[in-house]
Amino acid sequence: MTGRGGLDDKRVRHLLRNYPRYQLGRILGNGTFGTVAQATDTAKCRQVALKFVEGGAKMRNLEREVLNHRALHHPHIIEYKKCFAVPGYLVIVMEHANGGDLFDFVASRGRLSENDARTMFQQLILAVDYCHKRRVASRDIKCENLLLQYHEGRSKCPLLKLCDFGYSCMEHVQSDPTSMVGSLDYMAPEVINNIDRLNYDAAKYDIWSCGVVLYVMLIGEYPFSPRDIPSGDVRYQEIVRSRVRDLNYRLPNYLSAGALDLIKGCLSRVHGRITMDKIIEHPWFQKRLPSAALNMNKQLLETDTEIMRQVENRQSAAEIKEIIQKVRLGDAPSAVNFEDSFIDSIIDRELNAEMT
Repeated sequence: MTGRGGLDDKRVRHLLRNYPRYQLGRILGNGTFGTVAQATDTAKCRQVALKFVEGGAKMRNLEREVLNHRALHHPHIIEYKKCFAVPGYLVIVMEHANGGDLFDFVASRGRLSENDARTMFQQLILAVDYCHKRRVASRDIKCENLLLQYHEGRSKCPLLKLCDFGYSCMEHVQSDPTSMVGSLDYMAPEVINNIDRLNYDAAKYDIWSCGVVLYVMLIGEYPFSPRDIPSGDVRYQEIVRSRVRDLNYRLPNYLSAGALDLIKGCLSRVHGRITMDKIIEHPWFQKRLPSAALNMNKQLLETDTEIMRQVENRQSAAEIKEIIQKVRLGDAPSAVNFEDSFIDSIIDRELNAEMT
């Protein structure tokens, strides 16, 4: 993230002055929704990531992000730990991944071999399948939101971990998804063309985005993006929208038949798009898949109730809502609550402003 107006080292240290438990290491990046810093949690002797989100209008969807992320406990999802308030900001404490993101990993290599891409894709799909079984859809799956963790030296294929649930939604609990959220290069056709704000299937949107990630890993470029026009040019957006609408993308002949079939299955119109179960059953996906991986999500889901009981004891949902409300409104008392439909409309306006 390289956005403007973020926090620098001096300002972060000042904000953490009453929280000596967290010793700042370095700023990892600044983006639209906050500043992320790497720090040492001295109480636990571990590295963490601290996300600073400024109070005010942009916090309207933050309660949804935190509570959805808090509900997910998986080896391939960045772990949420807690949140607390500092003057003017909410600080979200998360697991720190030491290997950067998948975008840089692929860019440094040009593209990945099918074996390496498969390993990454298997980890991604296991994470997303778990999210969907927990009724949470990301709506912002992209290479930049897939972080890498090295445990023993710089192994060739590190652990992949899904992060950033700022656009997530929970099925049957939050409003039906209608917003054109996410990143343009990863948007599904039913989302990118949803000018009438109709309901769409957020889980199927995630599957499309996973297909774009697989394409980027195997081919080293975006499937629908022009090579000769910068992304900030208005023509870029028009071309991407048109190509997505027409499913206009190329598939090189050096890929195996299995890889080609899986990409086509993901990058299909919504009614014909491959399901998560069919991805997991696909022969290309199954190759070299550890035997324990297929049962991992089932075992994790069986322990979710107990894990969430422990999470609630550490910091309850009510406490989180109170902290977020305090930062959003300052210290002024208020009973204001934002409906999910209102949150979606705010997100839409902010994204449309960024795209123009």
